[in-house]
Amino acid sequence: MVLYKINGENGIGPELKKKFGVIQYPTFLMMNADLELINRWAGYSGKAQFSQKLAHEMTDLVPIKEKRVRYQEKPTTYLALSLADYHESRLEFGNALTMVKDAIQMAPEKKPELLLQVLRLHNKMLMNGKEGASIEEMGKTLNAVLADPKIKADPRTNILLRGAWLFFDKGRPKQAWALLEILESMDKTSLSEDSQETYDTGLIYQAWAKDLERFSKAPAKVAASVLKSYAGDYGPSHLKLKNGQLRYNSDEVPATNLIPMSKNMFCVEGKPIFRLEVVVDKSGNPTKLIGHYPGGHTDEMRRDKAGAVN
Repeated sequence: MVLYKINGENGIGPELKKKFGVIQYPTFLMMNADLELINRWAGYSGKAQFSQKLAHEMTDLVPIKEKRVRYQEKPTTYLALSLADYHESRLEFGNALTMVKDAIQMAPEKKPELLLQVLRLHNKMLMNGKEGASIEEMGKTLNAVLADPKIKADPRTNILLRGAWLFFDKGRPKQAWALLEILESMDKTSLSEDSQETYDTGLIYQAWAKDLERFSKAPAKVAASVLKSYAGDYGPSHLKLKNGQLRYNSDEVPATNLIPMSKNMFCVEGKPIFRLEVVVDKSGNPTKLIGHYPGGHTDEMRRDKAGAVN
Protein backbone atom coordinates (compact mmCIF):
# COMPACT_ATOMS: atom_id res chain seq x y z
CA MET A 1 0.00 0.00 0.00
CA VAL A 2 1.31 3.45 -0.95
CA LEU A 3 0.02 6.65 0.67
CA TYR A 4 0.35 9.74 -1.50
CA LYS A 5 -0.74 13.28 -0.61
CA ILE A 6 -1.74 15.68 -3.39
CA ASN A 7 -2.54 19.39 -3.06
CA GLY A 8 -5.76 19.90 -5.01
CA GLU A 9 -4.81 23.47 -5.93
CA ASN A 10 -1.27 23.00 -7.30
CA GLY A 11 0.59 20.92 -9.89
CA ILE A 12 -1.45 17.98 -11.08
CA GLY A 13 -3.95 18.59 -8.25
CA PRO A 14 -6.58 20.57 -10.22
CA GLU A 15 -6.58 17.97 -13.03
CA LEU A 16 -7.03 15.06 -10.61
CA LYS A 17 -9.62 16.98 -8.61
CA LYS A 18 -11.69 17.44 -11.77
CA LYS A 19 -11.18 13.84 -12.92
CA PHE A 20 -12.34 12.32 -9.63
CA GLY A 21 -14.94 14.97 -8.76
CA VAL A 22 -13.32 16.09 -5.50
CA ILE A 23 -15.46 18.83 -3.98
CA GLN A 24 -14.27 19.00 -0.36
CA TYR A 25 -11.02 18.71 1.57
CA PRO A 26 -9.64 16.41 2.74
CA THR A 27 -10.94 13.70 0.41
CA PHE A 28 -9.30 10.28 0.45
CA LEU A 29 -9.28 8.17 -2.71
CA MET A 30 -8.38 4.49 -2.37
CA MET A 31 -7.35 2.94 -5.70
CA ASN A 32 -5.79 -0.26 -6.97
CA ALA A 33 -2.72 -0.58 -9.24
CA ASP A 34 -4.93 -0.04 -12.31
CA LEU A 35 -6.17 3.30 -10.84
CA GLU A 36 -9.65 1.85 -10.36
CA LEU A 37 -11.48 3.50 -7.47
CA ILE A 38 -11.98 1.12 -4.55
CA ASN A 39 -13.68 3.73 -2.38
CA ARG A 40 -13.53 7.35 -1.31
CA TRP A 41 -14.42 9.24 1.84
CA ALA A 42 -14.11 12.78 3.14
CA GLY A 43 -13.07 14.24 6.48
CA TYR A 44 -10.39 13.39 9.04
CA SER A 45 -11.10 12.54 12.69
CA GLY A 46 -7.65 11.54 13.85
CA LYS A 47 -5.08 8.77 13.36
CA ALA A 48 -7.06 6.05 15.16
CA GLN A 49 -10.21 6.55 13.09
CA PHE A 50 -8.23 6.89 9.86
CA SER A 51 -6.38 3.61 10.55
CA GLN A 52 -9.68 1.93 11.38
CA LYS A 53 -11.18 3.16 8.13
CA LEU A 54 -8.21 1.91 6.09
CA ALA A 55 -8.38 -1.49 7.76
CA HIS A 56 -12.11 -1.65 7.05
CA GLU A 57 -11.60 -0.94 3.34
CA MET A 58 -8.60 -3.29 3.05
CA THR A 59 -10.87 -6.26 3.77
CA ASP A 60 -12.41 -6.02 0.30
CA LEU A 61 -10.31 -4.41 -2.43
CA VAL A 62 -12.74 -4.67 -5.33
CA PRO A 63 -13.56 -1.44 -7.23
CA ILE A 64 -16.51 0.64 -6.05
CA LYS A 65 -18.47 -0.10 -9.24
CA GLU A 66 -18.34 -3.83 -8.39
CA LYS A 67 -19.39 -3.13 -4.80
CA ARG A 68 -22.48 -1.36 -6.10
CA VAL A 69 -23.39 -4.38 -8.25
CA ARG A 70 -22.76 -6.78 -5.38
CA TYR A 71 -24.90 -4.69 -3.07
CA GLN A 72 -27.83 -4.96 -5.47
CA GLU A 73 -27.36 -8.74 -5.64
CA LYS A 74 -26.64 -9.42 -1.95
CA PRO A 75 -26.65 -6.46 0.51
CA THR A 76 -24.29 -6.56 3.50
CA THR A 77 -23.57 -4.10 6.30
CA TYR A 78 -19.99 -3.68 5.10
CA LEU A 79 -21.09 -2.79 1.56
CA ALA A 80 -23.81 -0.45 2.83
CA LEU A 81 -21.37 1.56 4.97
CA SER A 82 -18.72 1.64 2.23
CA LEU A 83 -21.26 2.99 -0.24
CA ALA A 84 -22.48 5.49 2.37
CA ASP A 85 -18.93 6.92 2.63
CA TYR A 86 -18.70 7.05 -1.16
CA HIS A 87 -21.95 8.97 -1.55
CA GLU A 88 -21.26 11.35 1.35
CA SER A 89 -17.88 12.36 -0.13
CA ARG A 90 -19.77 13.35 -3.29
CA LEU A 91 -22.29 15.37 -1.19
CA GLU A 92 -24.98 12.83 -2.13
CA PHE A 93 -26.35 12.86 1.40
CA GLY A 94 -29.73 11.31 0.56
CA ASN A 95 -28.10 8.24 -0.98
CA ALA A 96 -25.68 7.99 1.95
CA LEU A 97 -28.61 8.18 4.36
CA THR A 98 -30.39 5.32 2.59
CA MET A 99 -27.27 3.15 2.89
CA VAL A 100 -26.87 3.83 6.62
CA LYS A 101 -30.54 3.07 7.29
CA ASP A 102 -30.11 -0.21 5.39
CA ALA A 103 -27.08 -1.00 7.57
CA ILE A 104 -29.16 -0.46 10.73
CA GLN A 105 -31.72 -2.99 9.48
CA MET A 106 -28.97 -5.53 8.77
CA ALA A 107 -26.94 -4.91 11.95
CA PRO A 108 -29.24 -3.77 14.79
CA GLU A 109 -26.38 -4.25 17.29
CA LYS A 110 -24.67 -1.24 15.66
CA LYS A 111 -27.78 0.93 15.96
CA PRO A 112 -26.42 3.49 18.51
CA GLU A 113 -23.38 4.43 16.42
CA LEU A 114 -25.30 4.32 13.13
CA LEU A 115 -28.14 6.45 14.52
CA LEU A 116 -25.57 9.18 15.16
CA GLN A 117 -24.48 8.85 11.53
CA VAL A 118 -28.12 9.16 10.40
CA LEU A 119 -28.43 12.30 12.50
CA ARG A 120 -25.25 13.78 11.03
CA LEU A 121 -26.42 13.13 7.46
CA HIS A 122 -29.86 14.61 8.17
CA ASN A 123 -28.11 17.68 9.52
CA LYS A 124 -25.88 18.04 6.43
CA MET A 125 -28.93 17.71 4.17
CA LEU A 126 -30.72 20.43 6.11
CA MET A 127 -27.79 22.85 6.15
CA ASN A 128 -27.11 22.34 2.44
CA GLY A 129 -30.77 22.74 1.44
CA LYS A 130 -31.02 19.21 0.08
CA GLU A 131 -34.41 17.81 -0.91
CA GLY A 132 -36.07 15.67 1.76
CA ALA A 133 -34.56 17.53 4.71
CA SER A 134 -36.61 19.48 7.24
CA ILE A 135 -36.43 20.63 10.84
CA GLU A 136 -39.38 18.34 11.59
CA GLU A 137 -37.49 15.33 10.23
CA MET A 138 -34.43 16.32 12.26
CA GLY A 139 -36.60 16.44 15.38
CA LYS A 140 -37.86 12.91 14.76
CA THR A 141 -34.33 11.64 14.23
CA LEU A 142 -33.09 13.36 17.40
CA ASN A 143 -35.92 11.80 19.41
CA ALA A 144 -35.03 8.35 18.06
CA VAL A 145 -31.37 8.85 18.93
CA LEU A 146 -32.10 10.15 22.44
CA ALA A 147 -34.37 7.17 23.11
CA ASP A 148 -31.55 4.67 22.60
CA PRO A 149 -30.39 3.26 25.99
CA LYS A 150 -26.68 3.22 25.08
CA ILE A 151 -26.75 6.87 24.05
CA LYS A 152 -28.72 7.79 27.17
CA ALA A 153 -25.91 6.30 29.25
CA ASP A 154 -23.25 8.60 27.77
CA PRO A 155 -23.49 12.03 29.44
CA ARG A 156 -21.46 14.03 26.88
CA THR A 157 -23.38 12.71 23.90
CA ASN A 158 -26.67 13.16 25.72
CA ILE A 159 -25.99 16.79 26.64
CA LEU A 160 -24.94 17.74 23.09
CA LEU A 161 -27.97 16.02 21.56
CA ARG A 162 -30.42 17.61 23.98
CA GLY A 163 -28.88 21.02 23.33
CA ALA A 164 -29.24 20.46 19.58
CA TRP A 165 -32.85 19.35 20.05
CA LEU A 166 -33.67 22.55 21.95
CA PHE A 167 -32.11 24.74 19.24
CA PHE A 168 -34.03 22.93 16.49
CA ASP A 169 -37.22 23.24 18.52
CA LYS A 170 -36.68 27.01 18.72
CA GLY A 171 -36.00 27.24 14.97
CA ARG A 172 -32.27 27.94 15.31
CA PRO A 173 -30.65 25.30 13.07
CA LYS A 174 -27.24 27.06 12.85
CA GLN A 175 -26.71 26.76 16.60
CA ALA A 176 -27.90 23.14 16.53
CA TRP A 177 -25.52 22.49 13.65
CA ALA A 178 -22.58 23.75 15.73
CA LEU A 179 -23.40 21.28 18.53
CA LEU A 180 -23.80 18.41 16.09
CA GLU A 181 -20.42 19.24 14.53
CA ILE A 182 -18.86 18.86 17.98
CA LEU A 183 -20.65 15.54 18.30
CA GLU A 184 -19.40 14.45 14.87
CA SER A 185 -15.81 14.93 16.04
CA MET A 186 -16.47 13.11 19.30
CA ASP A 187 -18.96 10.38 18.38
CA LYS A 188 -16.32 7.78 17.44
CA THR A 189 -15.03 7.79 21.00
CA SER A 190 -18.00 9.01 23.06
CA LEU A 191 -19.73 5.61 23.17
CA SER A 192 -16.59 3.86 24.43
CA GLU A 193 -14.36 4.35 27.48
CA ASP A 194 -12.98 7.83 28.07
CA SER A 195 -9.45 8.59 26.94
CA GLN A 196 -7.14 11.43 27.97
CA GLU A 197 -7.05 12.67 24.38
CA THR A 198 -10.85 12.90 24.19
CA TYR A 199 -10.99 14.64 27.57
CA ASP A 200 -8.35 17.21 26.58
CA THR A 201 -10.10 17.90 23.27
CA GLY A 202 -13.37 18.38 25.16
CA LEU A 203 -11.73 21.05 27.31
CA ILE A 204 -10.53 22.82 24.17
CA TYR A 205 -14.07 22.75 22.76
CA GLN A 206 -15.31 24.50 25.89
CA ALA A 207 -12.55 27.13 25.74
CA TRP A 208 -13.19 27.81 22.04
CA ALA A 209 -16.92 28.15 22.66
CA LYS A 210 -16.19 30.77 25.34
CA ASP A 211 -13.82 32.59 22.97
CA LEU A 212 -16.50 32.66 20.29
CA GLU A 213 -18.97 34.20 22.75
CA ARG A 214 -16.40 36.75 23.96
CA PHE A 215 -15.22 37.92 20.53
CA SER A 216 -18.79 38.01 19.22
CA LYS A 217 -19.46 40.70 21.81
CA ALA A 218 -16.12 42.51 21.40
CA PRO A 219 -14.31 41.58 18.14
CA ALA A 220 -10.73 42.61 17.54
CA LYS A 221 -10.33 45.74 15.40
CA VAL A 222 -9.00 45.11 11.90
CA ALA A 223 -8.65 47.86 9.27
CA ALA A 224 -11.20 47.75 6.46
CA SER A 225 -8.35 47.83 3.91
CA VAL A 226 -6.87 44.67 5.45
CA LEU A 227 -10.21 42.87 5.40
CA LYS A 228 -10.68 43.90 1.76
CA SER A 229 -7.26 42.45 0.86
CA TYR A 230 -8.31 39.11 2.36
CA ALA A 231 -11.39 38.80 0.12
CA GLY A 232 -10.94 36.28 -2.67
CA ASP A 233 -11.09 32.64 -3.67
CA TYR A 234 -9.03 29.98 -1.93
CA GLY A 235 -9.75 26.76 -3.77
CA PRO A 236 -13.12 25.47 -2.47
CA SER A 237 -13.29 28.27 0.14
CA HIS A 238 -14.21 31.89 -0.44
CA LEU A 239 -13.95 35.16 1.51
CA LYS A 240 -16.13 38.12 0.61
CA LEU A 241 -16.38 41.57 2.17
CA LYS A 242 -19.97 42.76 2.45
CA ASN A 243 -20.93 45.99 4.24
CA GLY A 244 -17.62 45.95 6.12
CA GLN A 245 -18.15 42.35 7.28
CA LEU A 246 -15.83 39.58 6.10
CA ARG A 247 -17.82 36.45 5.26
CA TYR A 248 -16.71 32.88 4.65
CA ASN A 249 -18.29 30.11 2.64
CA SER A 250 -17.24 26.81 1.07
CA ASP A 251 -18.80 23.91 -0.79
CA GLU A 252 -20.06 22.60 2.56
CA VAL A 253 -20.57 25.77 4.60
CA PRO A 254 -23.08 28.48 3.66
CA ALA A 255 -22.02 32.14 3.85
CA THR A 256 -21.12 32.88 7.47
CA ASN A 257 -19.68 35.91 9.27
CA LEU A 258 -16.05 35.84 10.40
CA ILE A 259 -15.36 37.38 13.81
CA PRO A 260 -11.83 38.84 14.23
CA MET A 261 -9.80 37.49 17.15
CA SER A 262 -6.67 39.25 15.85
CA LYS A 263 -5.49 40.76 12.57
CA ASN A 264 -5.37 37.38 10.84
CA MET A 265 -7.22 34.87 13.07
CA PHE A 266 -11.00 34.59 13.00
CA CYS A 267 -13.79 32.75 14.79
CA VAL A 268 -16.61 31.55 12.55
CA GLU A 269 -20.08 32.61 13.67
CA GLY A 270 -22.05 29.66 15.06
CA LYS A 271 -19.10 27.25 14.71
CA PRO A 272 -17.11 26.96 17.96
CA ILE A 273 -15.06 24.01 16.64
CA PHE A 274 -13.51 25.85 13.70
CA ARG A 275 -11.17 28.84 13.35
CA LEU A 276 -9.80 30.41 10.21
CA GLU A 277 -6.33 31.91 9.82
CA VAL A 278 -5.30 34.12 6.91
CA VAL A 279 -1.59 33.69 6.09
CA VAL A 280 0.17 36.59 4.39
CA ASP A 281 3.59 37.00 2.75
CA LYS A 282 6.24 39.59 3.69
CA SER A 283 4.37 42.24 1.69
CA GLY A 284 1.14 41.58 3.57
CA ASN A 285 -0.55 39.85 0.63
CA PRO A 286 -2.72 36.84 1.60
CA THR A 287 -1.39 33.51 0.30
CA LYS A 288 -3.60 30.88 1.91
CA LEU A 289 -6.18 30.03 4.55
CA ILE A 290 -5.59 27.57 7.35
CA GLY A 291 -8.56 25.96 9.06
CA HIS A 292 -7.91 25.04 12.70
CA TYR A 293 -9.78 22.38 14.71
CA PRO A 294 -9.66 21.68 18.47
CA GLY A 295 -8.03 18.25 18.07
CA GLY A 296 -4.99 19.89 16.44
CA HIS A 297 -5.95 19.02 12.86
CA THR A 298 -5.55 21.74 10.22
CA ASP A 299 -6.30 22.05 6.53
CA GLU A 300 -4.88 24.54 4.04
CA MET A 301 -6.47 26.32 1.09
CA ARG A 302 -4.18 28.32 -1.18
CA ARG A 303 -5.35 31.60 -2.69
CA ASP A 304 -6.32 31.45 -6.36
CA LYS A 305 -4.20 33.49 -8.73
CA ALA A 306 -7.24 35.35 -10.07
CA GLY A 307 -7.01 37.89 -7.25
CA ALA A 308 -9.48 39.55 -4.93
CA VAL A 309 -13.24 39.40 -5.00
CA ASN A 310 -14.91 42.70 -4.22
